[in-house]
Amino acid sequence: MDTLLKNLTIKNNFMFAAVMSDEENCKGFLERVLPIKIDHVEISTEKSIVYHPEYKGVRLDVYAKDENNTRYNVEMQVLKQPALGAEAVTTKVTWIWIF
Repeated sequence: MDTLLKNLTIKNNFMFAAVMSDEENCKGFLERVLPIKIDHVEISTEKSIVYHPEYKGVRLDVYAKDENNTRYNVEMQVLKQPALGAEAVTTKVTWIWIF
């Protein structure tokens, strides 16, 4: 199936990574969601982390680091809400802080 870029929303993995891979977009998003001022961020999209060779690794949608070396994992999750109707979709952002 061919998908046109003009039809994509932020809920699409490709579009989410494309928007959030821009440092200014990611910085603005983090500042709006979190009650903090961020000087700059460094971006790594779809970063993989392996904690132990016997376990599966974790793939992060967007991994950002600020000037204080605080790291942010930004994950987009799209959940279907059947109680709201067949077409209803809820978008949730999950944050994992790594110090």
